[in-house]
Amino acid sequence: MRKTKSSAPAAADAAADDAAARKAARRAARRAAALAAAALVRRELPPTPPAAGAGAGAPARRADVPAPSPAPSPAPAPAPSGGRAPYWAGRFDSLYYRAVYQIVAVAGDGARSVIDIGSAETDYVTWFDWIDEKVQLNRGFTREGPEGVRRISADFLAWAPDKVYDIGLCLQVLEHVEDAKGFCDRLKAVARQLVVSVPWMWPAGRVASHIHDPVDEAKLHGWMGLRPNFQMQVTEPFGPTRLIAWYDLEHGPAHRIPRELSRARIAARARGPGQG
Repeated sequence: MRKTKSSAPAAADAAADDAAARKAARRAARRAAALAAAALVRRELPPTPPAAGAGAGAPARRADVPAPSPAPSPAPAPAPSGGRAPYWAGRFDSLYYRAVYQIVAVAGDGARSVIDIGSAETDYVTWFDWIDEKVQLNRGFTREGPEGVRRISADFLAWAPDKVYDIGLCLQVLEHVEDAKGFCDRLKAVARQLVVSVPWMWPAGRVASHIHDPVDEAKLHGWMGLRPNFQMQVTEPFGPTRLIAWYDLEHGPAHRIPRELSRARIAARARGPGQG
């Protein structure tokens, strides 16, 4: 009879292989857990700014290693008057400003004067280079205005208008004003054409200084007390939505500008607004 090999050594080898595989799996699981925990900590820690003077290729400091105390440095020089103010620097490329530009290109084609109420320290009023007189009104300014722009520091509700302007702008202001209706009544007395923008349906509490959110077409209509000649919603790519309304206070809410004329006026200024 032919002898067969005993199966005992094979079984022992298989058991040893299984034990080694389980041990390796446990080591891999522990390493994966450690890596995941480290990644979570890195996500929750704020980004570490590069050291002063470090080049783009300098290695970043580890978040869990305290930074050395920086050497004293001289006080920074004052910002040049020609730079963008922080508020404007963060918003100058907003899409809704481009929509306002085209609306003014149509409604204010022959305008000789424009006033921006509650302008903060934005520079978009300079884009309307066909309008001779450009004015900004705000409670106060912290820097010199753009060349060719007159700035007025005043409380709009207490300010006595010096004239009736061809175009009035009031962008992202009404949501901050307690007496929004009274503010709108004064707006209607300042200009022949008025362009207003407000945040559209932003949730209450999203911005602490917004005391009227959410704002929609009906709420704006209640403040203004008349229908707009044109209104639109503009949504920033991956961002919020704003409502823009144009009021022809000279000809009334029923006045319309023919589509062909609107397109021609926009095309005449198709190069678009400047960069502020």
